[in-house]
Amino acid sequence: MPKRSNPLQPLLSALSFAGAALGAYVLWLRPWHLRWGATDTEVLTWLPGDDLIERPKLSVTHAITIRAPVEEVWPWLVQIGQGRGGFYSYSWVEGLLGLDMRSARRVNPAWQNLHAADSVPLSPDGAVALPVDIVMPNRVLVMHTDQPAPRHRAVMLPSFYSSLTWGFHLRPIDAQTTRLIERFHADWPPSLWRTVLIRLLFEPGAFLMQRRMLLGIRDRAERAWSNKKQAHHPHTPSLLDAVMPDYEFCDSADVLIHAPPEVVFRAISELSSEDRPLVHMLGELRNLPAQLGSGHQHRTQDPFLSVLLDAGRSTVLLAERPNQEMVFGAAGKLHDLIDQELASLRTLEEFMAFERPNCEKLAIGLRLVPELSNGCPSTLLILEHRTHVLSAEAGRKFAAYWLGARPLGMLAMREFLSALKRRAEALARENQRT
Repeated sequence: MPKRSNPLQPLLSALSFAGAALGAYVLWLRPWHLRWGATDTEVLTWLPGDDLIERPKLSVTHAITIRAPVEEVWPWLVQIGQGRGGFYSYSWVEGLLGLDMRSARRVNPAWQNLHAADSVPLSPDGAVALPVDIVMPNRVLVMHTDQPAPRHRAVMLPSFYSSLTWGFHLRPIDAQTTRLIERFHADWPPSLWRTVLIRLLFEPGAFLMQRRMLLGIRDRAERAWSNKKQAHHPHTPSLLDAVMPDYEFCDSADVLIHAPPEVVFRAISELSSEDRPLVHMLGELRNLPAQLGSGHQHRTQDPFLSVLLDAGRSTVLLAERPNQEMVFGAAGKLHDLIDQELASLRTLEEFMAFERPNCEKLAIGLRLVPELSNGCPSTLLILEHRTHVLSAEAGRKFAAYWLGARPLGMLAMREFLSALKRRAEALARENQRT
């Protein structure tokens, strides 16, 4: 007789999978993210502010090494907060939560005077804020509250705690290297549902945002320090920084190409869709909703620069230094899958002046940095794109779009750089033979 299937089997399988996932999280993932980047010594070391909560239910220690002195890291820390320097984390997540958070790309002298008894705002209206308890310039910044925060639609986490302490501690490794340690303690009233919610939802969510914050501080401090070190050398600022210094969304990738910059520049102009099939396919998929809606068949042009600078003038070459850098721009409802309403731009001035609400501006930079690899002339090619939203509504819509588009965009960037590396190095070998 045929064996009867158990009607509860799908449910039992789902429960088994959920149990295995929960076990993996509790036994491995949670212990890892509670002390991400920190050494045993850093986890066990007493830090200023640890005595503010006697027996915290949650204790987190994160750490990161920054290739810059403590004096270069401190200014970024001391200006954190809504309406100030932001939190250097995922702006698109903050946008989905209804926060109009702008993470600063430069140190603002007006935000450097933070003292004990001041507050660091978390919500746009200032209703949720963390009181500053300890400020030791270039060493310690600790925020602490033992009062539950008022419930706020955009900032829910503090309202679940009865008390919390959030501290940042700088430790110099040497004259040009800093260790940044983040310590977070929290307590809450006895409550099973609250404990489960914090453990399984808030803890991993907070880790993702805190990790991105530490990386954001590191990247900003290292870039600022690098620029200062080069100040006594002839140094030309990036064209992309000049075109779009302020932005909410960005991604970058780079590749070392064993060819001089002029050869790489030539390869950029010759690259075709056959060299980059994934980019071509993703472009066609991106345009598919618009094609189905309009009945118009979009045909991708070749080569790469012809695609970027299409006949509709929706993308414009904003700035260029031959053999050094190119910056392209576009503007419109970039979040809209059906009709992006791309503006017809002709000049850098038109791009800079574009301020249509519910839209975004996109700048794409290709920068070539001469290198010497194994004694041979080489080029570090840096590809970066930045998006600036022109209203809070546009920020929320683009954040939702970014959630799905970003992983595919990173794949496309990597394929583009790999294809460019192959073509440029082939051209370099051809030049050597002739």
